[in-house]
Amino acid sequence: FVPQDYYRALHFYELAAMQGDVVCRRRIGDIHYYGIGLEVNYEEAYRQYELNPDDAQSVFNLASMTEKGEGVARDKEKAMELYQRSQSLGFKRRMPWDASEGE
Repeated sequence: FVPQDYYRALHFYELAAMQGDVVCRRRIGDIHYYGIGLEVNYEEAYRQYELNPDDAQSVFNLASMTEKGEGVARDKEKAMELYQRSQSLGFKRRMPWDASEGE
């Protein structure tokens, strides 16, 4: 049995992210977004997802946060652009609205 150590896990995610690991960079964003082992920090989550501009899931997360105003000013138009970008990067989940119509 190994006790959970979120700070240590975050440290190793950061090391991998600095070496270009896209999934680890996204996980760092998730840790801050959900407050896993630390306080929820939407601003830091948003910043981490922004560092992954070619990762469909990270861009989708940015879109969702922009739509809701989490960690950034609420902006539906920018959110729609980000949702469309996530789709162009291969994101397959259904969008919250039909991105082609904007609603």
